[in-house]
Amino acid sequence: MYITIIMNLFNLNHFLEAAIILVGFFVISKSFLWIVQKVFLRIAKKTKTKLDDRLVESTNNPISFLLVVIGLRLASERLMPVTLFIPEIQAKMFYVINNVLASVLIFISMVIIMRVSDIFVDHFGSKFVKKTKSDLDDQILGIFRKTLQVIFFILAIFYILTVWDVNVIPYLGGLGIAGIAIGLALKDSLANVFGGISIILDRNIRVGDKVKLQEGGYVGVIEDIGLRSTKMKTYDNEMIVIPNSILSNTIIHNYALPTPMNRVYVDFGVKYGSDIDKVKKAVMKALDSLDAAIKDDSYPAVEFLLMDSSSLNFKAKFWVKDYKDAYSAKLEATEKIYTALNKAKIEIPFPQMDVHLKK
Repeated sequence: MYITIIMNLFNLNHFLEAAIILVGFFVISKSFLWIVQKVFLRIAKKTKTKLDDRLVESTNNPISFLLVVIGLRLASERLMPVTLFIPEIQAKMFYVINNVLASVLIFISMVIIMRVSDIFVDHFGSKFVKKTKSDLDDQILGIFRKTLQVIFFILAIFYILTVWDVNVIPYLGGLGIAGIAIGLALKDSLANVFGGISIILDRNIRVGDKVKLQEGGYVGVIEDIGLRSTKMKTYDNEMIVIPNSILSNTIIHNYALPTPMNRVYVDFGVKYGSDIDKVKKAVMKALDSLDAAIKDDSYPAVEFLLMDSSSLNFKAKFWVKDYKDAYSAKLEATEKIYTALNKAKIEIPFPQMDVHLKK
């Protein structure tokens, strides 16, 4: 009975409760670390994926520290009714202590969320970027991870400011105005960056693809897809640097898509009066001797297209397995067709005009 009276007199009950809470959360924190290291980490190492290992290793210490801070916060709340100093001073002191602990809780929670989100983005994003040859997606992934961390950090700062009763609305307005100014200043650069992102996401062109651009009519091979520009090497050994904002808005003729197969055309003409069947047989024999040409029921083929002013016009066509062989195959086919027509004594006319004089 006397002990109870003394404890109530000196508010020892509150101190005891605070101590029990603090010690309890400290024990829980240490127990959590022990369980994570002895149980969860061993289980995670037995799984095929490394995702769970990274999650456990990166969050166990912050969560343990979070538990200790929660214990401090609850213990301080138990001591608030105890009169230790002048009431006004004590109220300010507890206000500062609680806000500091709340700020620390928010900061630790932000660290945990940042680590977890970064691991998930890195794990699933790296699977995507490994499927591509371009370095652009790696750059985008890195920028996205850093941007996400900055966003979480800014949100945590604003949340902490609200805990300290700071009005964040003026700061939000300032950030909006600053964002507009930065956006206008970096308009062209941002257009190139987003153009690069759309290129890598659409996968319309890849490093190593042979392409032809409608704007300028350039033909070449894509050497690099960067964050701001794309480099294309022409067959004259010239490097064309194209801003991604322009490239993402122009018509691109990609010889490598949807498959590497490419159809080759060779146009030629013969003299009027030539035997059409004889022409087709001679040219088909030449095309059949091409090693690069794919042979099936439909191809190679020779079509009689037009009775032109000076010649009968034909088109020879065949498929090659790889677009990289198309140019050399066309040169070879042109030479063989010319030789075959000469051998068959089929005349190849030149542009001419007959003039008849009348008395």
